[in-house]
Amino acid sequence: MKKTALKISVIIASITVIFVTLGLFGGYRWAEENYSDAKSLIDEGKYVIALEKLENIKFFTFSDQQELIQNCRDAIQAEKDEEERQQELKTKELIKKFEEEDEKNLPYVGMNLSEISKTSLGKPSDNIEHFTRTVDGVQHQGTIFKFYNSKGLIFKVECFRGKVTEIWDYRKNPQTENTKKSYSSSKNTRKSSSLIDPYNAKDYVHPDDFYYDYYDDFYDYEDAEDYWESNQ
Repeated sequence: MKKTALKISVIIASITVIFVTLGLFGGYRWAEENYSDAKSLIDEGKYVIALEKLENIKFFTFSDQQELIQNCRDAIQAEKDEEERQQELKTKELIKKFEEEDEKNLPYVGMNLSEISKTSLGKPSDNIEHFTRTVDGVQHQGTIFKFYNSKGLIFKVECFRGKVTEIWDYRKNPQTENTKKSYSSSKNTRKSSSLIDPYNAKDYVHPDDFYYDYYDDFYDYEDAEDYWESNQ
């Protein structure tokens, strides 16, 4: 009986060893196949699938397995970074295209006065300035139209004799307007907030005194002198 029991134990142990050996061998074959497949996938640039196969190899390791895993992770991150960069470039191109299209639909010098409200800026504000300009000895009235958004003044359009003669674009830096009436001028050009003299030029007996008080508001002395003379 004892000999029989011993034989049975030896047989069971042998079978166990055989199954364990077969299991280990099968597991190694599976790990080796995954490892080989992963390397092929890396060569094809399929890093996500390759990484999954490499990380699934748990009980067997290969000499460069961790290095391959890190390489896959780096490659996947590089692909994500490149995708983000490409998306950013596309976004910038779309913004640039939109801005270029927008620029084509803004008031421009030479545009007819009647076309101003038809641009991408829409209808101008009711806050309108008037100015006078002398042409061939005759004074003519011009108009400055203004456009606003929630941040302030974004665009101004000067119109004279039915045409746009100057524009100011503040869209990238909206302006907060000063409540003080101002007079700005370029050479041989007179602008004021109304037809009435905002600087009380008549109170000055000489243009030198007038220019001294308002030199920041005129292009040069001659321009201030012209203004002073036209308002005496």
